[in-house]
Amino acid sequence: MVKKVRILGIDWSVEVTDEIDCFGECHPGKLKIFINSKLSEAAQYYILFHEITEIIINELEIEMEHKDLTALSAVLYAVIQDNALATTLTKEK
Repeated sequence: MVKKVRILGIDWSVEVTDEIDCFGECHPGKLKIFINSKLSEAAQYYILFHEITEIIINELEIEMEHKDLTALSAVLYAVIQDNALATTLTKEK
């Protein structure tokens, strides 16, 4: 799992932990994302992408119900995975 992600120009730390009772959560005041360690590695990255999407939606003050945010993050994650875009974008830097 990555230790840090940059979202809208701000570095957020990522911590995998068994000390949360949900799949993932973000703490804007601490610039920290927590991911549940009980999930598989693939599920952890899926949840990380959900939390990133949630941070973006909140920072841009876009009004969206959580169920819609979940659907949006799932579709975007699938597009990235299906087209190996994460690997491609990393290599192009």
